[in-house]
Amino acid sequence: MGAGLSNALQRRRERYQVKRDRNATADDRAGPERQDGSSVKTEPIAPITDFIETDQDSEGSPSTGLPQATAPQVFEPVEIGNYVSTPLVGASTGGDILSKAQGVSFQGFTAITSIVNNNAAIQPDNSEKDSDLVKKILAWISDINYHAIQADNYRKRAAGTGKWAFEDPVISKWLKGAIHILWGVGMPGAGKTILSSIIIDHLTQRAKTNKRICVAFAFSRYTEPFTGEEVLSGLLRQVVQDHPCALQFVKRKYEDHLLHGTRMPQAEVLEVLTAIFNSDLFDEKFCALDGLDEALADTQVDILDTVSELPVNFLIMSRPLPLLKELVPEATLIDIKINDADIKQLIEEKLRRMATLRDLLKEEGMKEVVLRTVVEKSSGMFLVASLQLNMLGGSLHIKALRAALDALPVGVNDMYQATMDRIKTQEGADLALGALAWLVYARESLSMEMLRHALAVETKTFTYDSELLVNSNTLLSVCCGLITFEPQTNLVRLVHFTVREFLVTYLSKAGLTHRPCWLASFVEKFILECQRFPWVHPISHEFDFLNSIQVAAACNFHSLLARWLGSDPSPTNYAPPSNLDLNSRSAKGRTALTLAAVNGHLETAELLIGVEGVDI
Repeated sequence: MGAGLSNALQRRRERYQVKRDRNATADDRAGPERQDGSSVKTEPIAPITDFIETDQDSEGSPSTGLPQATAPQVFEPVEIGNYVSTPLVGASTGGDILSKAQGVSFQGFTAITSIVNNNAAIQPDNSEKDSDLVKKILAWISDINYHAIQADNYRKRAAGTGKWAFEDPVISKWLKGAIHILWGVGMPGAGKTILSSIIIDHLTQRAKTNKRICVAFAFSRYTEPFTGEEVLSGLLRQVVQDHPCALQFVKRKYEDHLLHGTRMPQAEVLEVLTAIFNSDLFDEKFCALDGLDEALADTQVDILDTVSELPVNFLIMSRPLPLLKELVPEATLIDIKINDADIKQLIEEKLRRMATLRDLLKEEGMKEVVLRTVVEKSSGMFLVASLQLNMLGGSLHIKALRAALDALPVGVNDMYQATMDRIKTQEGADLALGALAWLVYARESLSMEMLRHALAVETKTFTYDSELLVNSNTLLSVCCGLITFEPQTNLVRLVHFTVREFLVTYLSKAGLTHRPCWLASFVEKFILECQRFPWVHPISHEFDFLNSIQVAAACNFHSLLARWLGSDPSPTNYAPPSNLDLNSRSAKGRTALTLAAVNGHLETAELLIGVEGVDI
């Protein structure tokens, strides 16, 4: 992480120098200033006008493809579903994209002028064709569903928690638009993601009653390492989806890229977002990103560069990242710590599900003792507090409860160790260990059904037995709070990325490592038979075709490669490839080492670099 971040920062500094040189002559043309001193673009931006042809010149800027400004004109409101919007200052009368957007009808002067100028009638509202076009454009912009992730995160909160945030003077100031960038930092498990979801929900509820408020959000998670381009595209999709009037900024881009089967690169997405936010569509604009620390190093730098450029109020949540603070020196930092009131709400929520503990806390003064002890020993980490309450739930009487309080571990790793000790002593320990191993080493996020069926496979014979299927609630229970199920995305995950960091070491000591010796013989045979295996590049998403050595490297089967290369004397199920050429190239010219590096497989890359004669 350190080397990757340093390289990313260096590349960022070089880009910044080029940008500064390019803009050096523009100082005397700077426009009005925001409260924070940075210039703001204030000229009107006219919409694209090519949905209904006009006699006017409606071409966009040849360099950007975005609409050019025209002389201000005033028209009647435009109705979008249940929302009546005042058209853009400088809007054309030529029947722009809104005339074809789903649920749009023009009124009065706008409709009449469009008919006169174009000698054509406005298309009927809500046509199936237009609805399909909007869906296609949204899917083209991004296929990431951040709304589903937000719904799952918000569901995990304990009722009544997070109210303090709206009384906090710094957060309140940001919500009023007085702070450009608010960066919430806290230790792992401090409740940053839940707090983000609470603030996002507050903003989206406001936006439902006022369409002049724009809200977009994103989440970075270690299981889905989104690029900066994907994050920005996800934000743009939300803006267009929630505000059809913003389609005008995207439609021409969509048509251009449709011809080539491509999507907008990061710079182009940023350009469109900036144009939308600089227009007069919105009075208030908010964006939020949770989990910046879980993103790749390059993505972190890209996002922070973008944050400083976008004319929106931006909220970031992450662990402390002091090396990145220099990228956004104007950001206001706020510490995210566990709140006593939230702990009390968490206890109340847990008690509804723990009848035995609920009865024990009826003893005079015991609830206050539990509250005080958990606040002290959780060290400001909401996740630890939740796991501690799970441990207290096993107490059968007051004496056991007092002993459990005394024995509560302090710190996240000690808490995870205590939870694993608890798992090992219960029935279903093997099931829990298997589930945790799958979630740690799976190459992609798993649905609950996928995990249930994976655990129904005998690991020694690799045979599936439907009678080994377990109930999802049972699976969640035996893992003692270390995994969580998200019904909106239908995914099961480790409760926090720090659980994975702990389990990688723990499972290796327990002998449950991700070793290719787990491969069934038919899997090894399949790899050997690969000559032109179709493979998708994780960043460019282009197709390539790989041979068996390249497949093994791309999939991180480093132990299998080690046995093929003779550095591991362990036997294989089948003889190695007859032509073991590590420098062989795929259809797109990639070697096994290149594929290992592109996918971030350190073990495989180190193995291949150590082989004499390999091209580096």
